[in-house]
Amino acid sequence: EEMSSVTCPSCETKVRVGSLVVGEDGTFWVPGMTEVGALLGAACFAADRHRDQRRKDIKSSPYINHVLSVAEVLTHHGIEDIITLQAALLHDTIEDTETSPDELDHLFGSEVLSVVLEVTDDKSLDKAERKRLQIEKSPHLSDRAKLVKLGDMISNVTDVGANPPADWSLERRIEYLDWTEQVIHGCRGVHEWLEEHYDMALDDARESC
Repeated sequence: EEMSSVTCPSCETKVRVGSLVVGEDGTFWVPGMTEVGALLGAACFAADRHRDQRRKDIKSSPYINHVLSVAEVLTHHGIEDIITLQAALLHDTIEDTETSPDELDHLFGSEVLSVVLEVTDDKSLDKAERKRLQIEKSPHLSDRAKLVKLGDMISNVTDVGANPPADWSLERRIEYLDWTEQVIHGCRGVHEWLEEHYDMALDDARESC
């Protein structure tokens, strides 16, 4: 179908396109859409879904800052795979918002959904069990999911060191840092530079405690 613009279903923004192709399942894509466009679509969707959420730091920073920082860390270290970067931007949408797996599959495809599901906790379990399972599962994640996990932990550990949750005691901060080290142990071997970045962030955070 030829048209000059289409409304993006993830953010309801009109975008100029050439030829819109609609699949049998109702999904759409734009031939020639750039990777930048695909990333901005994921960022726009994440910003919308996390719009009412805040981080727990003293400034109550917008939650979207976190997912953007995860993607930024990955690109800083040369990660260019579009699926990985979209998953980084979307990694908390199913776990922390009303987004459904079907919705992510419809808008961003099965590969992105698969990575997001790998790093999504089952919120029906108690927190201690969820943390235990993250340690147990981390060695078995796909490479893409390990990259997202590394970016996520780098972002979180950096925040715990520089701008920790306002109500966290020193003991809780140290326990969290120790836990991340166990999770990342299972991700090692996938990207040396990201692992070194995590190690430096961890050292800095511990020095601040």
